[in-house]
Amino acid sequence: KYVCPLGTFNFLYSTASPFQITARNLDTCATCVGHDCINGNSSQIGCQLELYVPTIKSNMNCTLCLDCAKACPHDNVMLASRPPGDELFRQSWPHRLDLALLAVIATFIGLVNAFAMTPPVYRLEAQMAALLNTTREALVLGIVFAVGAVLLPVALAFGAAAASNTWSKGEQSIKRTLMDYAYAFVPLGFAVWTAHYLFHFLTGAMTIVPAMQTFWSETVGLPILGTPNWTLAQWFVPPVGVIQAIQLVIVVVGTVAGGWLMWQTAARHNVSNRRDAWRAAGPWLFVLALVAIAAIYVFLLPMEMRGSALSG
Repeated sequence: KYVCPLGTFNFLYSTASPFQITARNLDTCATCVGHDCINGNSSQIGCQLELYVPTIKSNMNCTLCLDCAKACPHDNVMLASRPPGDELFRQSWPHRLDLALLAVIATFIGLVNAFAMTPPVYRLEAQMAALLNTTREALVLGIVFAVGAVLLPVALAFGAAAASNTWSKGEQSIKRTLMDYAYAFVPLGFAVWTAHYLFHFLTGAMTIVPAMQTFWSETVGLPILGTPNWTLAQWFVPPVGVIQAIQLVIVVVGTVAGGWLMWQTAARHNVSNRRDAWRAAGPWLFVLALVAIAAIYVFLLPMEMRGSALSG
């Protein structure tokens, strides 16, 4: 919850999930004595992340493990459906600078992660290795990710917040402005990660068959599925152009959703003046557009599996 970066990453994008833990009847929770959903009981542990079901308004910090549902003696906890992305548009986000920066950084990590599997990154690595006089790829890649996935997004986020305040004559702090707008990067970040993973899935979907054959024959020792046939992997591989078209659609949808969130935020803070609303949203929309263009550029490049670009 507070330490694991992978858990926090999952929490962030679970806000786009079509499901959420909620109480069937709040009155039942009010009259409950043991509050087993969080405290647990003799036969079932409660929520290990200390989330009290009646107060859950977001998937943030919830792993959907359903321990609360199992512990509730009144069968009053349910996994309810909701419109995908509903939480994003309700904007029930906590005003925490770390989560706001995470929303921006996670988007850039997805972008840099995809870029690290394209030909230009190998040329960049070679140039940086020559400049640093090193053959340690971990060092070079570490610098690429530190700059591209941490320093750059943080600088752009604070820069956009400062410009937003200046252009719209906002009176709140730069940090507060950043926390208001940064979460709008979640749809685009989700789109970038989805588009990237979709490429790997569509180009290797059929490998699940020989993988299962290998598991049963070599690990279990029961070749009940036959001899592994890795040629199956090429049976279903859509044309690269088709995959890229799907990726572009996903990125565009994420960009539009993020842009809409930014406009909604600006309009909420500048109810009586639409011009100031556009001035407030402008810097954020510019950064969002830059990231979207960069994502489209990366997805149009030949995608390769990671390999060592440096010798030694």
